[in-house]
Amino acid sequence: MPESRYNLFMHLSVFAQMAIVAMRILEIMFFVGLAGSTVVVLISFAEDGKELFGKDEPPESRADRPASVPSGTPH
Repeated sequence: MPESRYNLFMHLSVFAQMAIVAMRILEIMFFVGLAGSTVVVLISFAEDGKELFGKDEPPESRADRPASVPSGTPH
């Protein structure tokens, strides 16, 4: 009887170790994703800052663009 309990605990131990490895892999993936998202937010923040606080375009370059249709008017 003690041998069968030992084998059961060995199998549970293997599954527990596999679960711990899987959790570590997920943990690494989470932090890599978090770092990537941080980079995207910082790049977006810098681009928005350039857009908001940068120099305005000269009026002649705006004339080359098609006019946007105001909302609420039929197309």
